[in-house]
Amino acid sequence: MSTYTLKPVLRAVLFTSMLLGSVAHAEDAIHTIVAVTHEGACASALGYVVEAGDAGKVAKAAEQKAREQYPTLKRLNHKDNDKKGKSLGRHLVVVSAGVGKAGCTGRAMGVGFGTDEASASKDARKDLGKNFPFNDGSVKVEHSQKY
Repeated sequence: MSTYTLKPVLRAVLFTSMLLGSVAHAEDAIHTIVAVTHEGACASALGYVVEAGDAGKVAKAAEQKAREQYPTLKRLNHKDNDKKGKSLGRHLVVVSAGVGKAGCTGRAMGVGFGTDEASASKDARKDLGKNFPFNDGSVKVEHSQKY
């Protein structure tokens, strides 16, 4: 085979591998877990874990990592960037605030996904209110990254 015929074949192989690489990336999932502990009626977030990769494996990997990092956890708040087969975006924001419930101290956390930081932050604040309705409102960004 001459070099002349090899070049088009090589180009086709490279193009196909680029396409397959982007398809694999599109199927990747981003899964987060907020580890929560309880003391009486008071809930407090211990921290969060992020896993990105094969959609069939990331939730289990994130849960295992959370249990190792936070052995005192009582509850796991799961969230990923896929909702009923629709991507929520690949930008992840994790926010925190103090717990604002009388007699309780601790940390509240929310996770959000979006196509950019602003939309992910908005989703994270909504998640914060859903999972920790008694937060003090002084929201701090803990993590912001595009995957």
